[in-house]
Amino acid sequence: MHGSWTNHALALDLPPTTPVKEQVAEFARRWERFPVAPERRDDPPFAGNTWRARTSTCSGCCHCSG
Repeated sequence: MHGSWTNHALALDLPPTTPVKEQVAEFARRWERFPVAPERRDDPPFAGNTWRARTSTCSGCCHCSG
């Protein structure tokens, strides 16, 4: 059941049988704590995972100028 309330409950780390009303209340409670201030780091864990695109990303399958 893609997009089910069961999946929503699990995404909120709640038991899968949590009633919808309780899920909505929990979501609202968590929403009140946001936004949080961003955490800035000098050396974030994703810093080494960079990707640079070529000048053109066209694969040549169309008639663009790329």
